[in-house]
Amino acid sequence: NKYSESKSTLSFCIPGFQVYNVNSKKYSKFGKDYGKQLNATGVYEALKLFFNHESGASKYILPLVIKHLKTVSDWFKKQRIFHIYSSSILIAYDAAVLQQLNVPDFESHADNQLGQKPWYCVTLIDFAHIVPANGELDFNYITGIDSLINVLGNIQSS
Repeated sequence: NKYSESKSTLSFCIPGFQVYNVNSKKYSKFGKDYGKQLNATGVYEALKLFFNHESGASKYILPLVIKHLKTVSDWFKKQRIFHIYSSSILIAYDAAVLQQLNVPDFESHADNQLGQKPWYCVTLIDFAHIVPANGELDFNYITGIDSLINVLGNIQSS
């Protein structure tokens, strides 16, 4: 079963991602074959890579992404209309902004930069499998998104 190891331990998987490394100034792409091989530790390392954690820049993006994911999680903990299977969460950010925010002298101007234009997004996508909830919470989705929030929180505090 594809992605079975990360799904069984974390309740979510990473099918692939693209990232611009602000340290090396190189763009990397990791496809489905990469994602299928990830266990829980691999997912943790992949997310650190995606959020440019090594550069220290993740401290600017992770709180924003976590806050957004918590809003989604809170909504799913209330809604009992439908259950979603095999959907995705698209997370994207402008690495150029992240790189600017990571410059020591720039930090005092970070609020101005962040307010000018959207530089990140967290979007739910791929709603091919939606079924009626029959009044029940979608514990499958809640477990997966809360697990992602937990992993990102661990990265943030590391």
